[in-house]
Amino acid sequence: MGTNQSFIRWSFRCEGLSRMVQYAVTLKDGDWTVFCNGEPLEHGMSRSAAIQMAKDLAFEAEERGDTVELLIQGYYGEMSRRLSGGPEE
Repeated sequence: MGTNQSFIRWSFRCEGLSRMVQYAVTLKDGDWTVFCNGEPLEHGMSRSAAIQMAKDLAFEAEERGDTVELLIQGYYGEMSRRLSGGPEE
């Protein structure tokens, strides 16, 4: 499956009934994994590739008008959090 088709597949898997989407990049079982709403989307990635994928998916969700929480684990286990998007008033 091509990169664009994979991206579309991931994007649709993350859509839900709520207007809040959570993406996370964490180290799981020795591999960097991208999660959407707690479900793994892709694993076995480099940290930079996983972060880029999560940011791209977050951007698409924001474009749909969803509120997005982006969690990224650092190399030493610390988590950074960003909340953005949502419907415009």
